Amino acid sequence: YNKLIIIDDNFFLRSMRREVYKICQRHVKNENRIGFSILHIDVPVEVCLERNKRREGKAQVPDAVIERMARQFEAPDSHKANWESASITMPFMHERKSSEVIEILLQCAKVGLENPVRVPPLPIDAQVIAQEQARTSKSRVHRSDRILRVLVGASCKHDKRYAQNANKVKNIILSEVRTGCPSFGVDLDDLSIILLPIFTEKICSLEGISPETTEYSSLVVALDVALKR
Repeated sequence: YNKLIIIDDNFFLRSMRREVYKICQRHVKNENRIGFSILHIDVPVEVCLERNKRREGKAQVPDAVIERMARQFEAPDSHKANWESASITMPFMHERKSSEVIEILLQCAKVGLENPVRVPPLPIDAQVIAQEQARTSKSRVHRSDRILRVLVGASCKHDKRYAQNANKVKNIILSEVRTGCPSFGVDLDDLSIILLPIFTEKICSLEGISPETTEYSSLVVALDVALKR
């Protein structure tokens, strides 16, 4: 079957994009030919902030979140990851014709097919791999626990009333990490970036804090600052 799959997301970290590439690798079998390409839409952070202000309700996120993602953004770079060689950057323009956007998408798909996904190398030894996976999992749980303790401490410092729910959220997330939740399939160095929004969403849900409130924004900033120390 000939299928074109478009995944529209921020993917601001290379490790996030690598997870999608690995999925493609797992499906390269027999005569299957899978192309993988990245369309990088280069939009200035100032424009992102302005567009965010025009959003309504839960669609709007705190400016601090957008600014943090902009600072940590890793643009596609074939020199750092050869699997990102099939990448196209679309320069920012305030207005584009739909026909032009479609043309760029088709060009991106063509580049991906011209550089098909490579079959992953054969595993070395099942036992060695299992041991390595166990070590990685243990390290991920340990690192997550340390990060979550920082977030719990910052939540309590921000408002002592959050103590009970902050610890509850910590235990919930750690349980998910131990069971190998797919959302945590990232490098250890990227865990804080993944855990912060998850922790924020869960504790705000328990505390009944709406994303439109200043309390939500101030809590996000407090947690973000705590992780940078």
